[in-house]
Amino acid sequence: MFLDYQRSVLLQVFCYALSQSDGSEWRQRISAEAEHFVDVSSMSSDSIAHLICDDQIQILVNLNGYTKVIMLISTSVLQILETL
Repeated sequence: MFLDYQRSVLLQVFCYALSQSDGSEWRQRISAEAEHFVDVSSMSSDSIAHLICDDQIQILVNLNGYTKVIMLISTSVLQILETL
């Protein structure tokens, strides 16, 4: 799994859960193995964006599939691009 690989390189993996826990094996495994796992399901989009900026995320990957808003966040700039 990717989480095993990340321990051997100079990077940190942050996981932000946009949905509440469904109790699945995958959710439990990811939350247990991730160095940083944050359930943001009850937070507003603005609060999540600020948290991601505060965490100084340089690359953000959305694994939820299609979304209406794609957030690109760097340590200095927050851009929100709405998809068509």
